[in-house]
Amino acid sequence: MQARVVYNSIPEWQGIKHAAENARAVAVSNNDEVGEMTCSELLEALELSRCLLLMRYCYVFVQS
Repeated sequence: MQARVVYNSIPEWQGIKHAAENARAVAVSNNDEVGEMTCSELLEALELSRCLLLMRYCYVFVQS
């Protein structure tokens, strides 16, 4: 697993916020209520937080 912290003072934060706003707009235009709610909740969390923990699970398959 890989993880890193993104703080609200760096440009990447604005990029994440902008992407969530765009994704919410697409969800609204597609009548995707779950997508709209997910994006809205992410945007609310971004407004209330000073940092974001991003995690990614890396799976390595080794064939013997």
